[in-house]
This record gives sequence, C-alpha cells and structure tokens, in this order.
Amino acid sequence: MSAPAPAQLASPWDVPCTYWIGSRSCGSTPTRLYAQGRRCRAHTPAAVRGLPEPGRAAKTKETKR
Repeated sequence: MSAPAPAQLASPWDVPCTYWIGSRSCGSTPTRLYAQGRRCRAHTPAAVRGLPEPGRAAKTKETKR
C-alpha cells in the first residue's frame, strides 16, 4: 500500500479536543497536541487550572511598560 497524498491528510488543527466532560469528549477544534492529548484553547492544561498560558504573562508584562 502507498501512503496517502498530502492533500488527503487532515490538518492537525482539524483533530477534535479529547478533554472528557462527563461521559463524552469536548470535540471542539482547532486543537494543539499536549502530553494529555489534543486540547482546544478552553481545555489546555493551564486553562483547566485557571492559569495563563506559558509565555503569555511575560509578553503581557512587557507590553505594559
């Protein structure tokens, strides 16, 4: 078998969020890959803990100067 053509591959952004809410996964897109799996912006490891995304706080402080 040959590998599928690049046009046939789905974009990594099109893979749904795998964060579990009760008995189902979130399913939102776009997502990024984390150690816990694919996550949308609302369910990143930092967002779930109520923290800013890494690097965002430093950039915010620099722009306020």
